[in-house]
Amino acid sequence: MARWTDMAQVARLLSGQQLSDTVWVFELGGAEQGRRQRVFVTHEVMPPALEFVRVTAAVSMMSLVDAEAVIRRIGQLQTGCVSFTPSATEGRPDDGIVNLCTVIPLAALDLSEPTPFLLYLTVFARTADTLEGELLPAGAPDMF
Repeated sequence: MARWTDMAQVARLLSGQQLSDTVWVFELGGAEQGRRQRVFVTHEVMPPALEFVRVTAAVSMMSLVDAEAVIRRIGQLQTGCVSFTPSATEGRPDDGIVNLCTVIPLAALDLSEPTPFLLYLTVFARTADTLEGELLPAGAPDMF
C-alpha cells in the first residue's frame, strides 16, 4: 500500500517540482514536439483517513471554449474527466480554468516501480495538450 511519502520519493525520481507538502508539478511533453504540459499531482484526504492522489492538467480558460464542446469531448475520454477551477482573471470573476482531472486512491497505487505511473502521467499530459489544441480557437497560444 502506497503512502504520500512514497509518492514524494517517486516525484523526485521523475524530476517533479515540489510546490508544497501536498502538491507536485511535472513539466511533461505535449502532443507535439516542442510543446509542454504541466501536470499537478496533489495529495487529498477524505476523513477519517482515505487518501487520494488527484492528477490535474489545465486545458483552457472557460471563457475561451464552448462548455458543451468541452463536456462532449472530455466526457468520452478514458484518461480523465472534466473539472473546473474558479479564478478571477482580467476582471471576470465568473471565469476559471477547465481541467482534465482524475483521482486515484493512494492505496491502489504500486509505486515500487515508478515507470507505469510516469507512463500514465505522460499519457495524461499528452491528452490534456491535445484537448487544448482541439478546444481552443485557431491561433490561440499554448497557455498551460
